[in-house]
Amino acid sequence: QYKFCFGTSKLGKRVTFALHVGVRRREHATGKHITPMEESIRTCHRTLQQLVSEQTYLITRVHQHMVTQDSTEWRIGYYTVLESVFMIGVTVGQIFFVQRLINNRQWV
Repeated sequence: QYKFCFGTSKLGKRVTFALHVGVRRREHATGKHITPMEESIRTCHRTLQQLVSEQTYLITRVHQHMVTQDSTEWRIGYYTVLESVFMIGVTVGQIFFVQRLINNRQWV
């Protein structure tokens, strides 16, 4: 019996994990009972399971990186537009300020 407890926060973090549950049996067969071919098949099976598990992890990781990259690109675009609007506003304000100084200056 297995129990897992995860806490959540307001940020909504995502946790992924892989759990392999199985029964580990002791091999009661001796070397004379297991042919080299059977041992080779078992080794290939274990290696394939590890490979599938690693590939699943990598696919999940790439997906998470893509989501992060999309979010970052959106924020960069938003802040660039906001900065441009701010700079245009400052430029317009400076133009009006300089015109007011020139128009209100008394020539001697």
